[in-house]
Amino acid sequence: MCRLSEAKWLLSSSDKDIQTIANLIGFEQLHSFSLWFKKLEGCPPSEWRASQRLYHH
Repeated sequence: MCRLSEAKWLLSSSDKDIQTIANLIGFEQLHSFSLWFKKLEGCPPSEWRASQRLYHH
């Protein structure tokens, strides 16, 4: 859950690309990160990020 919290924080508070965020939290493959994130959050990281930006701006 720490990794998920970190991923969500990076997605919502930075303009880093998703591959970079995946690498920062320990995923070598973007695909693996996306599948993991979607399993836990119900949507891919790119969609989650877009929804956060709509919500906060």
